[in-house]
Amino acid sequence: MSILQTLRTIFNARSGPDVSSIGGLAAAMADHDGYTREAALRRAAELASPELVPAIAERLNDWVPQVRTQAREVLLGMLPSLDQEQALRLLPAVHHLYQTGRADHSAWIAAFERALIEHTGPQAIIERLLDPDVHLARACCKLVETYRLAPPEAVIARLLPATRDIVLAKQAVEAIFDLPEPAREPLFRQALVSGFGMVRAIALRPVLSEASVENDALAIRMASDLQPWVRLIASAYLKRRGMDVAAILADALRTDGANSTRLRACLAGLAEQGSIDRLDLVRDHTRHRMARVQLAAYAAWLRLEPSRRDEIALDALRSPHRRVRKFVLQLVREEGAYIETQTALSLMAVHDDVDMMFALSRREPWSWLDLILQMAPRAGQDAALRGRLERELDEWLQDSARMYVKPSPAQRALFESGEAIRTFAELLKTDAPSMARRLRFELGEA
Repeated sequence: MSILQTLRTIFNARSGPDVSSIGGLAAAMADHDGYTREAALRRAAELASPELVPAIAERLNDWVPQVRTQAREVLLGMLPSLDQEQALRLLPAVHHLYQTGRADHSAWIAAFERALIEHTGPQAIIERLLDPDVHLARACCKLVETYRLAPPEAVIARLLPATRDIVLAKQAVEAIFDLPEPAREPLFRQALVSGFGMVRAIALRPVLSEASVENDALAIRMASDLQPWVRLIASAYLKRRGMDVAAILADALRTDGANSTRLRACLAGLAEQGSIDRLDLVRDHTRHRMARVQLAAYAAWLRLEPSRRDEIALDALRSPHRRVRKFVLQLVREEGAYIETQTALSLMAVHDDVDMMFALSRREPWSWLDLILQMAPRAGQDAALRGRLERELDEWLQDSARMYVKPSPAQRALFESGEAIRTFAELLKTDAPSMARRLRFELGEA
């Protein structure tokens, strides 16, 4: 009986898929029965269809040794019939076998790699060092290094600064240290324009190990880098050269046309330098039109004057940018900043920032309940807001057992009023008498 007939017999007995189709054969390769998987792999070898390659690759680490062996033979046999793209896309799955523990795949992986290089040629693998698929790019890099498909300098130059993979970028900059001395500096300087701050920091230290007019200009430029370690290295160099780092950063802040990235870096740098004497310049940038710059300015102000965190938080609440106002929650939770709740709510009401209003009111349970009541008239025309109020009231009732603050007389009178009880009852879809009893209980326990 042929392999196809065997498979058909098995699957017909189970009312399974038609193994004469590609999809059916792929399903057979994932069957729970090892004999079926092995037979399906043999049939796949006969068909040699590229569409079956992913299903075959999944069996490379099969729990049955015979199936693993069959999958290896089939994949290696099909390799010459695959186009360059299909063949290279197999490499990450093959390299994944290094991380598996069912068998030692190293000899077979080496055989596959040699066959792949012969099939695609070295240049195709080198070109994939910058592939958007980082798994493929890393696998190709490993192949290039293992089989010396290109000089190390050429590989590093190709990766830096073009790669978008932090792993490959870091490997590339660290590999520069293994090169002969004359080859290092040009590549280090190339790495300085990498999009990864860690890579720039690694490259900057050896470049600035010697003082020069060229390095003075470089350090001045890198002192306003967004990456803290880069700023630290550049600042240390400038101080050794007797330059005022804070003055350099302040001048950069005042430069017309400076972009957001540079402004944020300079603000962070002034904070790192402890430049209290330039506090006015830092505070001026809390009024910048861009939210990111405002955030950087508030963070720098806080670092320079941590004792004024209450004032900083109150000032940030006035920002037109929601992301800046959210910074206040961090100040309250992590820095211990205090803002009177009603003041905060009135400022948030100006921006109609419902999320911030509820986030701040939750600190005081009766202000939280009051806010739900105040927002209720708007819920009739806003289904999303109504849903939000229903959830807020439900959460308030669940948290009420942990409340230890008594309502003020005015709050008690408000919540006991018939209008408030009807509003809360409608939100919870219950009757007014039940809601009244629940509220009286909460007010009495407070």
